[in-house]
Amino acid sequence: MLEPSELVRFREDHRMPFVVCGDPACAVYRRYGLQRGGVLQVFRWRSLRPYVVAGGRGMRAAWSARGDDLLQLGGDFLVDPAGRLRMAYYSEAPDDRPATAQLLAAITGER
Repeated sequence: MLEPSELVRFREDHRMPFVVCGDPACAVYRRYGLQRGGVLQVFRWRSLRPYVVAGGRGMRAAWSARGDDLLQLGGDFLVDPAGRLRMAYYSEAPDDRPATAQLLAAITGER
């Protein structure tokens, strides 16, 4: 979990035009029903390969020493300005993300 100052820097570095929030107690994760994965589910080759490739290029992985839960799975949620949930995608692995077309359909309201 990033510290508040790190979240500000992350948002600025990535030019995000929206609010970025931290959730150190994982309350939002629990509220949306996000689960923890198993070791083989999280540490599979497809998830680890980018780190192996980067290591081969001399880059070092920034493993967290803050007690982050490496087995916590994420998700992607689109909430409209009125606070209505428009899309919920529950990741089955760290590298599992919704397709761009799925996100765009949720944004535009198309099926």
